[in-house]
Amino acid sequence: LYKAAWTYYNLRDSTSAIRELEGVIKYGVYVKKNGIDARLDLRHEALFDLALFYEDSRPASGAYSYLSAQAGDLDVSPVILRLAELYKTHGRNKDIIALITDFIHAKPTSDLTPLAYVYIMNAADHLGKQNDVIKNLARLDRICKPDSHWSKSQKPDSVNADDNFLAQQFAGDDSQASAKVGASSVTPPQLCRRAFNKMALGFANQWLRQWNKQPKATQYADNAERAFAIYLSANPNSHESNKARFVYANALFKQDKFRDASQQYAIVGRQTKDKDMGHDSRYYALTALQKAVNEKWSDADEARFRVLANDYLTKDPKGKFVLDVQFELGFISYQKHHYNQAAAIFKTLGKKYASTDKGVKAQDLYMDILNIQKKYTALRAYAFNLRNKCRDKDRYTKLNKIYEETYFLIVQSYEQKGDLKHAIKSYEQFAKLNPASTLAQKALWNATELNYKSGDVMAGAAAAVHYYEKYPTTKEGLDALVKAAQSYESMGQLGDAAKVLEKLATADAKERDKWILMAADFYALSGQSSRAKPIYESMVDSQSRDTAVHALSALEQMSAHDENPRHHEKFLHQLIALNHQPEAGQARIYFVEKAFHAGDNKKAFQQAKELLSERKEGADISALARARLVQARILAQEFKGQSLKTHLAKVQLVLMMKTEKLSRAQIAFQSAARFGDPDVAVKAMRELGDCYLAYSDSLRNMPIPKGVPDSEVQAFHEQMEKLAIPMEEKGVEAKLQAYQAAKEYDVGGNLVAELQADLKKLNQPLPDDSSQFHFETLAPVLPEIVKKVGA
Repeated sequence: LYKAAWTYYNLRDSTSAIRELEGVIKYGVYVKKNGIDARLDLRHEALFDLALFYEDSRPASGAYSYLSAQAGDLDVSPVILRLAELYKTHGRNKDIIALITDFIHAKPTSDLTPLAYVYIMNAADHLGKQNDVIKNLARLDRICKPDSHWSKSQKPDSVNADDNFLAQQFAGDDSQASAKVGASSVTPPQLCRRAFNKMALGFANQWLRQWNKQPKATQYADNAERAFAIYLSANPNSHESNKARFVYANALFKQDKFRDASQQYAIVGRQTKDKDMGHDSRYYALTALQKAVNEKWSDADEARFRVLANDYLTKDPKGKFVLDVQFELGFISYQKHHYNQAAAIFKTLGKKYASTDKGVKAQDLYMDILNIQKKYTALRAYAFNLRNKCRDKDRYTKLNKIYEETYFLIVQSYEQKGDLKHAIKSYEQFAKLNPASTLAQKALWNATELNYKSGDVMAGAAAAVHYYEKYPTTKEGLDALVKAAQSYESMGQLGDAAKVLEKLATADAKERDKWILMAADFYALSGQSSRAKPIYESMVDSQSRDTAVHALSALEQMSAHDENPRHHEKFLHQLIALNHQPEAGQARIYFVEKAFHAGDNKKAFQQAKELLSERKEGADISALARARLVQARILAQEFKGQSLKTHLAKVQLVLMMKTEKLSRAQIAFQSAARFGDPDVAVKAMRELGDCYLAYSDSLRNMPIPKGVPDSEVQAFHEQMEKLAIPMEEKGVEAKLQAYQAAKEYDVGGNLVAELQADLKKLNQPLPDDSSQFHFETLAPVLPEIVKKVGA
């Protein structure tokens, strides 16, 4: 039967081959049952070959149930693993998983269960299912525990590697374990743990290698970490586990998981007996913690670092990084503002390691702490001693600077305490003893400032001028001159201020015009016109129009009261030529008013018109208002000069002409008032009122036109009276409005008094401040008699 089965198999007839082996197995059962010669029981051999035949022709999903049924009372586990091995040979990883899963569910306490997990994990890994690998690795860890159901189900006796399939696979993998229990005599739980250890470390290292080849495939790193974590949980402390933990920590560090890496390094550092690995682990634990903190030390992290540092310094007193660790201890205290602790460490390191970079850095930080604590006397002494021992030129310069700055700070402390006299004297002494110091200039400046602060403005101004003479090319020197000029000005010493400004004009070429003009202004204000005038005259031809205008304006004001008006008018003409507003407009109005007062109304009216055309160019509002007022006055003169003497037939025409001239004058006066100059507005309203009143008087006193019958004369006078009354009322209203505006704008007592006199003549009471008046445009109204005669 057996040979027939193989014959069918060789003929690739697996179905018939399986049928023949089933007969062999059935015959073996018969042999055992009837006590026939045991050599005829070939079930073990048949089952193993049945696995081969089955793999070739039937699905894995029913493999376990079929083979288990064929095995009967024999252990089917080796047969299942035989089939799994065949699947493995042919790369049938899914079939392995299906087969082994059925096996584990059916025989969870089999002594080959650990090996079954090995098959299923390898298959899952080949399929790229690392998560399944991790899950089964954790399951294998659980069944390997001494208190697991599987472990308790195993025989307590040791097994021989030659007789046990699991022992053959893993008996020699752990040299330390082998030394304890013998090369070939181990218990099933021990074999299970060896299988777990081999698989966990194997997968962890395999995935790390894959991650190193593909850095972007971080899933390999994550899975490796998970495998390491499971392994280390089961093997907390052994030489092999310490090596694995070190690799695990390295992987965490590379993944930027610095805090976790620090914890793992620290465990290795405490547990391992390997000198080199222990040293590196203890130092890396510190380094990883530094990375995790990133210079933001919490109290807990600081305490943790001190514990780790103490481990390193205690176990590696001559370690390569002793100075680095001690320095970092001090630096953390420094960052956390624990200055006394940091100072003690840095002072010691600065002395012991003075020739190293870290030692020099420790010295600098110690000095910084003294500075923070304001222990300036101690800082000055420490810097002085270091400087005297220093041979490096750059270092000497730096220490000397610290010495000078500390000295300077000590002087500043006098100032902060309010001892200004002592501070001023000490600043001046510092500048004298350290003339090459960059702080010497600041010391003199501070002394100058303190003179002002102490209230001695005169001394401050003198010190400021001295500062400029000491540092004439500096910006601060210019500032000192400005301050001195301001000081003299504030004390009313305008002549002294002007002298300083002349120096400033020489020192500050860019702002020369500004300073020299200001000097001239101060001379002028102090009554020293003889010194001011030449300066102004020298600036008239300046390329800067603003400067030239300023100078001309000053000269124009100074010459306003000259006996010879030509001098004054010369400057006015120059201002007009520059066409700079508002000065040009202010100059023009002089000539407009001069022509008007001279009786040249035509010239005055035209010049006023030209000035008013400059309104859009920014001409002075007051000048514009005055120009319009001149025009209004000229129109008012024309209105008042219009006679009403006429013939009856021309009464209407004469009155219309008179009214038209009034209307033009009215518009001009109102326009002048609207410019917003209070003085002009009041005058315009007053004079407009005069025009209304003049018209009213003209109507009342109008000569009887020729051609009016004697019988109509009385009627004519009555009609003229009717026209005069509203004109008179408008005149009174205008006067009242002018008076109210004069009071509101406070234009001056004379004008108010004149308006009061006007109102008194008109028998008008003075209005209260709340009264409001509005002008209305007049329309010509012809007397009834004229209309009748005309008709």
